[in-house]
Amino acid sequence: MPDPGTVSVREMPSSGLSLVDLARSLSERASREARLTQPETLESLESVLLDTVNVRSGLNLFRSPINHLPVEILGHTLSLVPQRDDEAEDGLTIWSASPVRISDCVRLMSVCRFWRDIILGSTSLWNSIHNFLPSGILRAARLTSPRLHLDSRPKGEWATILSRNPLDVGEIQWKYSDALPLNFLKAPAPRLHSLTISAGLPGWNHSLLKGDNRELFCGQTPSLRRLALHHMKSLPPNKFANLTRLLLARSAHVQPSQLLSWLASSPRLEDLVIVETSFTAWDGTHPAMDALQYLRRLVIKDCHEEHLLWLISLPALTPGTAVRLDNVVLLPSGTTFSPYPAGQDIIRLALRTDGMMALGPATGLLYRRRGDQPSFDAVQSRISLSHITELWWLLGYSRANTADRLRQFLSAMPSLTTLVILGRDLPRVMKILSPSCPTEPHASSVVPCPHLTTLRVIISSPIWPHRYELPSSSGLSQFFASRVESGHSIDHLILESLPYEANPPDPIDSMEGVEFEWKKHIEWQSFEMTLPDVCAQRAHYYWPAWSVFAD
Repeated sequence: MPDPGTVSVREMPSSGLSLVDLARSLSERASREARLTQPETLESLESVLLDTVNVRSGLNLFRSPINHLPVEILGHTLSLVPQRDDEAEDGLTIWSASPVRISDCVRLMSVCRFWRDIILGSTSLWNSIHNFLPSGILRAARLTSPRLHLDSRPKGEWATILSRNPLDVGEIQWKYSDALPLNFLKAPAPRLHSLTISAGLPGWNHSLLKGDNRELFCGQTPSLRRLALHHMKSLPPNKFANLTRLLLARSAHVQPSQLLSWLASSPRLEDLVIVETSFTAWDGTHPAMDALQYLRRLVIKDCHEEHLLWLISLPALTPGTAVRLDNVVLLPSGTTFSPYPAGQDIIRLALRTDGMMALGPATGLLYRRRGDQPSFDAVQSRISLSHITELWWLLGYSRANTADRLRQFLSAMPSLTTLVILGRDLPRVMKILSPSCPTEPHASSVVPCPHLTTLRVIISSPIWPHRYELPSSSGLSQFFASRVESGHSIDHLILESLPYEANPPDPIDSMEGVEFEWKKHIEWQSFEMTLPDVCAQRAHYYWPAWSVFAD
């Protein structure tokens, strides 16, 4: 670049230019350059530079505020990347098994250098990518282990990985339609934290484990916390310990003593699910074990209750464990057995056509049986009715003894304060709850449910658009007046309906001293019993959120 003070060749005057013209040209150029160094010009340039700096600072301030979070919080947030939508949950596990896509990680890393460094250092994120093997240097730096999802005999790179000793794999999910090749599961697996094995399909009769030595991973799985076994003819002889989630599905001839030993060695177990599994005879003894205080959810599905007496009567079970009995064949009435601890402190009870839902302050007991009404004797033998304050009587159709059973239940609930019924049952309830005349002279009248203050009546059929017929105005007035005269008034009447109900029922205005409400619900799911957190929240495939109106 030529010096600004020199005259370029193009600016050189022609040979015909006089010295006077040359002097004038040089003078004009010097004047132009002098103007550039005037204070006003420099101040203007300084102002432009300052404005540029301010704009840049403003842009920095308008960065996404997520980058101002602590690295630990931001790292956890970025780990919640979208999961695969093409893998529907099929009950193979009781924990989240949907993997992360590598492309999602790449997109996050490309946002900025700050995010790239966080993603590269996120062990949990890379551990969520299945069938992905990062380079040895990166895997060591992140302390990640491959996550293998297999549906056939492993080949190539995956066969090599499973043949290493020790086995450096974090999770194995193996669906295999024949006897499992145990040569791939023999080496110790010190970093294995999740194991799912399924052999065959429902109705198949394969023996999952064959051979004399059927112990998996040489019995060395110190990090294993989540275990799911399907279609087992016999459990592996491993002494699994410190499990937090255990699923046993569609298996046969399982020895209770072996499963009890796993429970005894897993005091921090949180979920236990048993599905369509039969057991050998129990010897009647329980191993010594601490109370399972961390066990939040127990699911028994498609089983016979009599085959699980060894579990129901387990002293280590606590009232803090919520129990779901899904399509379970209950013990016959009159059979002596230890009731579920979850049924000890029941304060809310819902009876439906297909089962019951009994709730305590922090846990509950749910029983559902397809195509059958609940056995009232079974309900009364598994829970205590004396402390129930809220009853939902939602039987879908009547049986000959329904009225008598309703009377028995209400008579056994002296603490009841809220009653929820279908509109068609209101005449029957009015008759039961009306004060009865004394049978002896000078005796006081008997008032069922003396603490009942709230009556909620569902006037819309939950099944089809139909309004239940309510009693006449005079009948309702007489019923409420009789409760007032006995000193045990019902103060609050609530009619529950769906939106197609255009007008409130007629007889309500004539009842004095009763607070009346008419509530419309978009759907019945918005009209729900108060549920403990463990019951209200979905946990996994076998533990959907509980609901009075759930299908």
